[in-house]
Amino acid sequence: MTFKLIQGTKKDPIDYHPIYARMFREELPLLQKSIHSNSENTVNDVMRFIFIGVKMVGSMRPHHEGYHDYRNRFDTISQLKQLIGMVPLKLFMTAFPVTKWFKGAKEMKKDYFYTMDYLADMNPYDLISDRAVELTVEYCNEDIERLVMQSIIVMNAIDREEGNPTLYDSWVDQTGVDIAQWYEDGGQ
Repeated sequence: MTFKLIQGTKKDPIDYHPIYARMFREELPLLQKSIHSNSENTVNDVMRFIFIGVKMVGSMRPHHEGYHDYRNRFDTISQLKQLIGMVPLKLFMTAFPVTKWFKGAKEMKKDYFYTMDYLADMNPYDLISDRAVELTVEYCNEDIERLVMQSIIVMNAIDREEGNPTLYDSWVDQTGVDIAQWYEDGGQ
């Protein structure tokens, strides 16, 4: 018996951003209604909105739409982080489970053990509240890491548009690290 290798056609990856953006727009009035009515499902409604919002932000592709687009993205990310503070840690961990990756110590990166050590001093049934920003940075989950990366990209873009130094420029100035200079004309 012989096997023949068949070359398939390469498909373009699916762009999920329009799907999550539509869901996000549809959920926003429902969330506002739920928060104003103080229903007992408010926390679940907030968590559903956070889940959709994190997926939407994580699926954004970098494009240069200008200052106002970056500002809107920044506002969306900031509101998501505020909403993360309104849910208990256990519910957040259910929606965004800690990635089961264990080579962090070897590769000097955050991993499952690092995240669980960080979460050890938090009560899983208490609201995340003012630790939301710190939690998103320290949490080992692919979707949450995309949220953090998008927030850094957007903050740098806003700083660049306003003429301020970016986070990288500030770090270089603080540490005194020499960086390579790129000259368009080949000069010095």
